[in-house]
Amino acid sequence: SNSIIVHRIDNIVIYKDEKFYITKGDANKEQDALLVSEDMILGTIETKIPYIGLPTVWLHEMLK
Repeated sequence: SNSIIVHRIDNIVIYKDEKFYITKGDANKEQDALLVSEDMILGTIETKIPYIGLPTVWLHEMLK
C-alpha cells in the first residue's frame, strides 16, 4: 500500500540485532499487527492535535 499512517510507538522489540516498533493509533484499542522496521519510518511528529483521527475511524466504521 502507498498509504502514510501516523501512529504512536507503543513498544520496541529487538529481533536478530534489528530494532522493530510496535505502533498503535490513538483511537485504536489494540496495537497494530504489523511490526515497523526503522527503514519504514519517514519521520516524527512533534505536535499532537487531539481527536484528529476520529473522523477517519468513524467513516471506516460506517462503511463496514
